[in-house]
Amino acid sequence: MFKMNYHYVGVIFLAVIFSACAPTIVSKKENTTMSASFNNSQDTTNTAKIKWRDFFTDPNLVALIDTALHNNQELNITLQEIEIARNEVRAKKGEYLPFVGIGASAGVDKRGRYTSHGSSEATTEIMPGKETPEPLQNYMVGAYATLGGRYLEQAPQCKKICRK
Repeated sequence: MFKMNYHYVGVIFLAVIFSACAPTIVSKKENTTMSASFNNSQDTTNTAKIKWRDFFTDPNLVALIDTALHNNQELNITLQEIEIARNEVRAKKGEYLPFVGIGASAGVDKRGRYTSHGSSEATTEIMPGKETPEPLQNYMVGAYATLGGRYLEQAPQCKKICRK
């Protein structure tokens, strides 16, 4: 008799607990009306288009932000990864696209007088009676063109030429 009463008490207890924990659903209606001044707004300022140096006018704050950006390791790593990706794209394009390049450089070579290179240059004449100029200037201008490596290797004409 006591066992049966415990079963009834347990069932009633569980029914009370589950009925007390049932959440109630509250429905809300969203406000979709738009302000009348929003459609007729003449404000064209967009803070996303303003450079941060122009946005902040305090020179101390600008210096702090500049230092933080310069020393931001995560940002610098991301910029290097972007540069690596650009170089990979450039290399992949170079495999099948032709390209032309132009280059120029200028340099100066000044050797120490009392070093092995400097003493040999001091005693060497470029032309009979004319010494090596000091400092020695170096100028270079060049141009190059490629037709694209993989494209040529896959072309039938190239295969015939390459076999010869």
